[in-house]
Amino acid sequence: MKRLILGNKIIILEKRRKSLGKVKVWIEKPGILLYQSEEKILVQHKNYKESYMIKDFIQGLVRIKG
Repeated sequence: MKRLILGNKIIILEKRRKSLGKVKVWIEKPGILLYQSEEKILVQHKNYKESYMIKDFIQGLVRIKG
């Protein structure tokens, strides 16, 4: 995974089920990158902070929209 610049605005795409159905959709979560290490990244969303594991990006469960 490429190094991102801290403080930049990014959009996280997270794969979730839509209302208990079988269809999975990509949910957009805009935020600001606060921290990045070899294992995880920390993103400040509007009202909360959330950390994402790098292995989730590798597995395709989470993406960063460019």
